[in-house]
Amino acid sequence: MSLSSLSFAGLPQIHSSRRIALFQDDLLADRWVLRPALREGRCSMMSEGPVFGVIAAGRAVQTDCTRVSATEFLFELPEASSINHIVVFLTGAVPLPIELGASVYARWPQLDGGDGHGDWHFLGGLTNSKPSAMFRFGQVNHQGASVGNSMFISGSATAGSVLIGIQIISIADLERTVSDLDTAPRKESTMSQFTSKMLTNLFNHMQSYAVNMPNPNTPSTSVEVVPIRVVEEWFNKFQQRLKLNPEFWRYC
Repeated sequence: MSLSSLSFAGLPQIHSSRRIALFQDDLLADRWVLRPALREGRCSMMSEGPVFGVIAAGRAVQTDCTRVSATEFLFELPEASSINHIVVFLTGAVPLPIELGASVYARWPQLDGGDGHGDWHFLGGLTNSKPSAMFRFGQVNHQGASVGNSMFISGSATAGSVLIGIQIISIADLERTVSDLDTAPRKESTMSQFTSKMLTNLFNHMQSYAVNMPNPNTPSTSVEVVPIRVVEEWFNKFQQRLKLNPEFWRYC
């Protein structure tokens, strides 16, 4: 299926009616009017030129994308495995309306080399005051906020390519999404710390109750054994302490 037949209907629709209304007011009132070239699915604004551009490290600038709706654009970059960094930018040919920004997403090909693609991941955003952003694929591929694989109704790009989706949204919505992305690594870090502290606490508790018993397989040797009641007692105590103070584990 060609890129021009794809739709962004599955994108997170945060305040979508207000976002679309704001954008379409400008769209119809000024240079964003839907001219024939746009209705045909091209990104160029006639004489003004393309709105967005993408540069993959070591490659030429790419401004040829597909406009799949009034507020959504799609780039396809072949040979995704050879891409380490990309820069997504506003060309400046047609500035965005002041209330709006652009959210940038990426969708990588399946790891098994199949024809399909995985989930969409939010990379970051663009505004008139921040018209470009660099993304390192080695990081965002694993850490970006996943928004699922329903960003498009159907269809896929060429096997082995990465898709870059750009959506026009309000500045407020963009700031919220960026804030959520910044919070995600902190949540992962907290969970990692909690797990480490909990397991260390369990290990130390069990170690203090370990006893040497003859090894049933080789009687000449012994093994350390911990009664199951010790683990049960630790679990009940740990759970009770969490209820009294959810942050107690930080001081274990």
